[in-house]
Amino acid sequence: QARNNKDMHQEELAAVQQTSVHKIEELKQEKNKLEADFQILKNIHAECFSYNELEELRQEFNKLTVKHRELLANKTTIDQMNSKLINQLKVEISQYQESFDKIITKSEDANQISDKQKSLISNKQTEEISKDMKSHSEKMYKLVKD
Repeated sequence: QARNNKDMHQEELAAVQQTSVHKIEELKQEKNKLEADFQILKNIHAECFSYNELEELRQEFNKLTVKHRELLANKTTIDQMNSKLINQLKVEISQYQESFDKIITKSEDANQISDKQKSLISNKQTEEISKDMKSHSEKMYKLVKD
């Protein structure tokens, strides 16, 4: 029976050793896998920004955001000023157009007056020519008569 116990213990020991060897192999594979994963993480970490760099980027982003808002506000102000200037220019152009139209109207009136004056002058000249012709006719008539 002692021998039987000894054989059983040896079989159990062999089974435990076999299981231990198998477990050791599994642990070695797990260790290799973890080392590979760790190397991947180290590579990723090397490509990542440090906390300080991220903080600097965040502060720079905030500054740029403030600057962007200022530029938008300035653009709005400039757009409003441009709109006012455009409206003022439209009013001035309209005023100049009215002044120009008045000048044109006066000029046309002046031309019409000139035409009337020309007509009067032409009528006077016609009358004078008629008188001269009449006078000349009378003189010729007298000459012929005499």
